[in-house]
Amino acid sequence: NLAPVILQLKALGIDNVLRFPFLSPPPAQSMVQALELLYALGGLDKYCRLTEPLGIRIAEFPLNPMFAKMLLESGNFGCSQEILSIASMMQIQNIFAVPPNQ
Repeated sequence: NLAPVILQLKALGIDNVLRFPFLSPPPAQSMVQALELLYALGGLDKYCRLTEPLGIRIAEFPLNPMFAKMLLESGNFGCSQEILSIASMMQIQNIFAVPPNQ
């Protein structure tokens, strides 16, 4: 998922991410899918520019853009606490602790 990378490049002011000199360039199809996802989330406009204020606010979160949008919108639905719990659990590999002796 290249959406977080592309969003950060856009936040840094890099307009043409398709021509960005990556050390190991990702497949063009992956780049296009990431741009489409960011557009669908409202983070980019039809000219692939970061939207204001939503795109800028999504870029401020150190999360996958889908989780950032989910957190930003949760206040409108009155479920911020629940979404914070879900987003937190989704960020870790295993939510269960195993005692060291087992």
